[in-house]
Amino acid sequence: MGMRWLIGEENFEIYGWRFPFLLSFVLLVASVWMRLQLNETPAFRQMKAQGRGSRAPVSEAFGKWGNAKIALIALLGAPRTGRGLVHGQFYALFFMTRILKVDGARPIG
Repeated sequence: MGMRWLIGEENFEIYGWRFPFLLSFVLLVASVWMRLQLNETPAFRQMKAQGRGSRAPVSEAFGKWGNAKIALIALLGAPRTGRGLVHGQFYALFFMTRILKVDGARPIG
């Protein structure tokens, strides 16, 4: 809505819809840069120096039912929650524009 208001409805339809995607790319680069600047925790560095790191992290993580159960819940449960949130946002947008007749090209107020 901000981009529509800033550059106008016609320009938004032609090229303006691309700006949010470009902004997300900038945010991706910034988040990767921040992650690369982080240091490992002292506990992890100490474990690694002592040679206590895992030799088979995948089989250790998923080879036991307790660990595999947590992974399955994360894989099957969490995406449903995220999808529900996204659907809620689309419904809110639909409700505001179609039912309440809020003009998306102008800020409210």
